[in-house]
Amino acid sequence: MVPTLGNGVREHELGLSLGASLWPRPFYGSLTAAYRLRGSRQAAGGEQIEMFDEIPIMAEVGWAPHPSLWIRGLAQGVIGLGPPESLDIFNLTPLTQSYLKVGPGLILTIPGGIQLSLDVMLTPWGINTVQSVDGIVGIAYEFAP
Repeated sequence: MVPTLGNGVREHELGLSLGASLWPRPFYGSLTAAYRLRGSRQAAGGEQIEMFDEIPIMAEVGWAPHPSLWIRGLAQGVIGLGPPESLDIFNLTPLTQSYLKVGPGLILTIPGGIQLSLDVMLTPWGINTVQSVDGIVGIAYEFAP
């Protein structure tokens, strides 16, 4: 048996994203909201545990002080639709969680169609989650100009 990545729950998500560029000014903004339908997982004793659905949300604003550099502000969160529960040594994966993460980010475009990104996200609020500082590094390649 191969262990699952994460908590082993199948999830389906449907969302709506809206964005606007203020071109020719170097600013943009976007909003995303979704509904995440979560399934169940099998507990160690064999019983099925139903996970509660969630509403993921995200907002982003950006500014380009130079054609190859974007500075952005990010906010993302999850609204769990189940009742809060306490975490303890026997319950490390809650059935529901809610949190908000906020922080700055940079996107740098370098020659050759490559973009490098760096985001730092702080968790100022949450239920059934940990207060964390997350560093996210990314790389993207543009296949067609």
